[in-house]
Amino acid sequence: MTRKKFALSILLTVFLTLLFSPFYIIDDAYLSLQKTKDNRISRIDIFNSGASSNRLEVIQRSPEIKPSYPVWFKKPNGQGLMLETDLKSRWKNFDITLKAVGNGRVYIALLGPDIRNNNKRFPVLVDYKKLSINGKEVLSTRKSFWHDKRFNHAINVKNGDVIKVSFTARRHHFRVSDLKRFYNFNWYIFSSIIILTFLASRKLVNYVAMFKVEKRYSRIDIALICFFFAVLFIPMLKIDNNEKSLQENRMLAKYMPLFNNNGINLQYGKQFERWFNDRFLGRNILIKLNNDIHQYINKYYGNNKAQMLEDGWLIGVNESRANIISTKQLDEFTNAIKQFNDFCKQNGIVCYIEIAPRKIEFMRDKLLRNVLERDPAEVLSEHLQNNNITNVVYPLDEFIKHNKEDFVFFKTDHHWTEWGAYIGYKELMKRIKVDFPSIQMVSESDYDIFYDTRVRAEVDRSFWKGHTCMLLNLSEDICPLNVKYKYYTHKNKNGLKVDWVQAGINNKTFYYTEAKNKQKVVIIGNSFAENFVSFLAFTFPNVKKLRSNNKYGDNLKISRWKKEILDFKPDIMLIVIQSESEYLKQLKDLKD
Repeated sequence: MTRKKFALSILLTVFLTLLFSPFYIIDDAYLSLQKTKDNRISRIDIFNSGASSNRLEVIQRSPEIKPSYPVWFKKPNGQGLMLETDLKSRWKNFDITLKAVGNGRVYIALLGPDIRNNNKRFPVLVDYKKLSINGKEVLSTRKSFWHDKRFNHAINVKNGDVIKVSFTARRHHFRVSDLKRFYNFNWYIFSSIIILTFLASRKLVNYVAMFKVEKRYSRIDIALICFFFAVLFIPMLKIDNNEKSLQENRMLAKYMPLFNNNGINLQYGKQFERWFNDRFLGRNILIKLNNDIHQYINKYYGNNKAQMLEDGWLIGVNESRANIISTKQLDEFTNAIKQFNDFCKQNGIVCYIEIAPRKIEFMRDKLLRNVLERDPAEVLSEHLQNNNITNVVYPLDEFIKHNKEDFVFFKTDHHWTEWGAYIGYKELMKRIKVDFPSIQMVSESDYDIFYDTRVRAEVDRSFWKGHTCMLLNLSEDICPLNVKYKYYTHKNKNGLKVDWVQAGINNKTFYYTEAKNKQKVVIIGNSFAENFVSFLAFTFPNVKKLRSNNKYGDNLKISRWKKEILDFKPDIMLIVIQSESEYLKQLKDLKD
């Protein structure tokens, strides 16, 4: 093998090894290494557990340490502290002195900044050492941490205790061991790829040389052959490491190794094919292209989850199915609500239930078939009235009336709009005033009103294309966001304090000291309660929102929150759900 051929083989080996890098190193490693190199921020989170009266006061801190409070992190009475420091390449000492107000447990965490790519966090490292708390060293030698792999330490404190925290930090200095620890670098696969690609490169270089000498092909022909085979490798250039496809609303196939605890994985070929088909470069572009073609060809476009109808109206398949409520179900719902009311009466709570109408009530003329049956919630509401149960509010007539002024439901999502939630709020407050005549409700004059074509209906209060668009795999640029919806921002929004300690289950407690009413309120519901709370949180001084559909379950069994409700001692408790069969049937759980 001549030197020229050997050099070409080495270059081709390097190229192919980098090409196959997704197989031995995580996708964000290159971006992570660059961000780590440029990172100038260190984070230290300090927070305490216990009653809301327990808090931490900062007495003194190094000038470089600055507070950083994202909106979602804010807690009442200053329970949490998120601090940032400026980093240099050399080690620098930092000090914080705190005072505990109340007894409790203090948690101290060293970590790196929260930096993401496609909403996925990846390692941006910070070096720490010499962490001491009240003179006791708890971390001596250098350690590297990032947002998801942090250093945690906890201490018990009493009211008036002074906590002195000192540590040393710098920008991360790369080590070869970082590859294994933080980037899932696989040395065995890396070594195998180098050996195999070198052998393949050597064969390929000899083959191309033979083409030139023996077959007398031109350089253009050789270049075309090389280009063709190079194109075959393009799908491998970037492997998607996400766990879930947002476009398809499903979990992606996981990589299963060839060797496992039971020996050789005999299903490796099929499993690898599923993994690669879910993750190759350009897959999302092909999905979008397929959806664009279908949308252009079909007036009514849909899949097994949702449909696009006239004028950009989208509806989920479950929402458009026939829902008929039987006499047996009516009796079950009635008995369950009676037992729920008994629970409330025994504990001195006045309880109400609001059921939002179906979206199809406002788009019947757009559907491919006639929906002849009545909304089950409408039938249930009449049945409850006949049984002298008057604490259930079903505001269909008001929705139909006010839908002429603005949209009460989103066209690209199954939720009610903030305007729709406001109509539902007013109807419920009218019913509450029967039992609490002096109660005052918020009005539109208390809010700054603005318009946006996107959807805001979930717990994080962010704007996006809408859930039904996601079910149809439509990207935001082709999702029919062609109307503007009314949105509300309270004029004293900074006066509202939010405690979101259990963010994973979407429970929140709202504190608004300027509320005109004095009652404490618990609201239980699914995502329909989120836009509703935009008005409720400014009506009462203390509102606890409990999410019924979260990672711990999806039901309305009061036993899930009984202790929390009774400890909170509310004056009023609300149930807010929508009239869709999957959720309406959960009213039977109230008998628990």
